Amino acid sequence: TPNVPGVSVTFVLTNDANVTVFSQTVLTNASGVATATTGNLGVLGVYEVTATVGSGCASSIAYIPVFDASGSFV
Repeated sequence: TPNVPGVSVTFVLTNDANVTVFSQTVLTNASGVATATTGNLGVLGVYEVTATVGSGCASSIAYIPVFDASGSFV
């Protein structure tokens, strides 16, 4: 598929309690890639990340584990 710059992508992170802890809409770059930086989430757990393109014509879900490297895993 071709790389498409300037497409809006909305990233939404929800925690274990299904509460939205981060949401940001960004535009794809010249390579067609969209990125967002959450900063410190502060709470250990598994976060669901939903990326939605445009007005919702496509979406994808991934999961990010947040753990304490000096302690135990989630």
